[in-house]
Amino acid sequence: MTPRSSFGNNVAVTLTGNLITPLAALGSAPVLAHGLGLADRGSVAGVTAPLMLFVAVAALGLPESVTYFTARGTHSARRISLQTAVVLVTLSGAASAIGVWMARGWLLANGGNLDAALFVALAALVPSLWIGVARGVAAGKSAWGTIAVERCVVAVARLIALIVLLMSDRLTVITATSVLALTPLLGGLIYAAWTIWRVDGDSREGPRVPRVPRRKVTDSELLSYAVKVWFGSMSGILLSRVDQVLMIPLSSSTELGLYVAAVTVSELPLILTASIREVLFSSDATVSDDVLLQRAGRASNFLVFAICVALGTNLFWFIPLFFGSEFAPAVGVALVLLLGVVLGNPGSVAGAGLSSRGHPGLRSFSLGVACIVNIAGILLLVPPQGAMGAAVATVLGNLAACALNLGFYSRRLGLSPVELLKIRRDDFSLLSSMTRRLFGRVRGSR
Repeated sequence: MTPRSSFGNNVAVTLTGNLITPLAALGSAPVLAHGLGLADRGSVAGVTAPLMLFVAVAALGLPESVTYFTARGTHSARRISLQTAVVLVTLSGAASAIGVWMARGWLLANGGNLDAALFVALAALVPSLWIGVARGVAAGKSAWGTIAVERCVVAVARLIALIVLLMSDRLTVITATSVLALTPLLGGLIYAAWTIWRVDGDSREGPRVPRVPRRKVTDSELLSYAVKVWFGSMSGILLSRVDQVLMIPLSSSTELGLYVAAVTVSELPLILTASIREVLFSSDATVSDDVLLQRAGRASNFLVFAICVALGTNLFWFIPLFFGSEFAPAVGVALVLLLGVVLGNPGSVAGAGLSSRGHPGLRSFSLGVACIVNIAGILLLVPPQGAMGAAVATVLGNLAACALNLGFYSRRLGLSPVELLKIRRDDFSLLSSMTRRLFGRVRGSR
């Protein structure tokens, strides 16, 4: 199977795993909304947001670096300095957890007494970072099936746990936080099983392609790439999560509750972009293919636009039905966020191309600028506008990142951004391939 013919299959596998998470989140969202109410739902988001933020920030770019060097030709992940990666993320995660705990008086200023819930969330930080490194190895080995299984298991376990708590009348801020923070740790069992399975040989699930000779990746190489990626990863997660971290101190848990409902819906199209970006990064790092890169970008843009339009036209009944009537004001916020997803997607694909071809620093710079724009917008708009202000700030940040990534894509890779935007007739064959394989896997899983 050639890299191009396997691309649709790998995206379908990854998309299958990524689909379960938001579908389970859609199931979890009404459970949390109806079981906790608007204010307490905001409180849960307030204490879990630092965990989501620092899972990326404290990773120091090491999972992406592991993926890159594994995909570039290190057939055995053991040849990469995994011990160095694990030690560094452990130290970074512990320091981050201590820092957040010391700042809890400000972070939770308008949220009531949430110390116990925050402690539970922070306890999961370091183990989550370990799992991130393991996932990086799996991605570099094109073990998309394993990654899909991990995401499915975690998402389903989370949903079941929340339903059990709701039905037993034990769903509170601290129990909900415990489920959201601790169920991802089940992923560690999945990767442990995968590691045992691959001990006897190369478990690469993707296509066999020519590679550079095996060699040991030095710590300096691993860290050099990681540092370049880390700034972008940090900026990217700040772009998507810092608003939730700052919402309570700048506004209220009620506004955060509305914003989280809107984000839950608006992140549905991101399942697709994340799936394509993950596979594209590993595939293009293995064998650079301009045609595949451009086709994947056009397919992604078309599908994201279609999904956002479909969602946007149904939000007016969807949000009140699933979350409750008190969440109705989140409809306008979600519409603004969906607009930001459409406008920012071309830059996301361009950024994946830059990283896979050895220019992660450029993508990082774009996300850094976007992060500055986003934080400035949050500080200016959230106090007077609440959730809507945060949504507008997110759109501005997405636009900044998109514009810069497309500019670097053109200048450094010598490729026209227009080729990422103008859909062609033959692109529908890629869309058809991904769709057939996706639904084939869904039917086969029944």
